[in-house]
Amino acid sequence: MTRSGAVLVEQVQSNGAQPDIDSQLPYIAHVEVRGVAPLLLHNWNVEAVAQKSASSKGSKAKKTDNLESYCPMGASGCPG
Repeated sequence: MTRSGAVLVEQVQSNGAQPDIDSQLPYIAHVEVRGVAPLLLHNWNVEAVAQKSASSKGSKAKKTDNLESYCPMGASGCPG
């Protein structure tokens, strides 16, 4: 409680933001994926993206994609 002039004001603490706070907490999800086809994942190679963004406008690097940096390659050299 604090005194504001001649009026006594009570400050009430609430827990109204708790759902928002809880939604930002880290969590672990255990999932099982079943299917009949290989699962293709998209990689994000920070160095490849930085190199492409640093290339000059109209260069070959800007006009083409480095697919090997985006798709994980298996032992046979094929995506997968």
